Amino acid sequence: MELDEMKQAWQSLASRLDHQETLALREYQARHVDRVRGYLRPLIIGQIFQLLCGLGMSFVFGSFWIDHLGSMTLLVSGVLLHAYGVAYILAAARELYILGSIDYSAPVLAIQKRFAHLRAWRLRSGLYIGLAGCVLWVPFIVVCFQMLFGVDLMEVAPLFVWILVASGVASALVLYLFARWLRYPQRAALATRLYNSALGWTLRRAQQALDEVGRFEHS
Repeated sequence: MELDEMKQAWQSLASRLDHQETLALREYQARHVDRVRGYLRPLIIGQIFQLLCGLGMSFVFGSFWIDHLGSMTLLVSGVLLHAYGVAYILAAARELYILGSIDYSAPVLAIQKRFAHLRAWRLRSGLYIGLAGCVLWVPFIVVCFQMLFGVDLMEVAPLFVWILVASGVASALVLYLFARWLRYPQRAALATRLYNSALGWTLRRAQQALDEVGRFEHS
């Protein structure tokens, strides 16, 4: 066999090997991307449930404050809880939008960027909703007493209500300071564990499957 024929044979073999490697990579990617989608389904279902909860809260508490315009305490309590329900809706809608905008046929790096955006949003929205929840359980109690027993707690036990408000504000302050405390570099390991826990196992599993594809691409 002449030298030119040997070169052509080697080039043809190299081309076939590259083609087979590309096919293997695509098959590996497709299989793992399907796993990523499967891991994210419970998260999508959870956000749809949160969206429905927010709609229910908005309807119930929106009707409540409209029916109690004559009482400042009940009015404010209803408005705050109505706003909390709207925040629930917006947070879930935003997360569903991010999840829906992930192009699973895109390169792994592009998908990882969308995942990073999703993680950042979940942590940020979770912190804000958690801070609000530290305080809003007080108007929730006020509304429940009015709806169940026809009693305005601010009228019958104002000191008790203000004690609850003070404890709620203190809880929100502690949570905020703790979140700030976690930002220091020496607490990075603890922060990572807590953030991963806050993200939920579905997103962690999906991230792990996606990272496996990324490592396989660069191996």
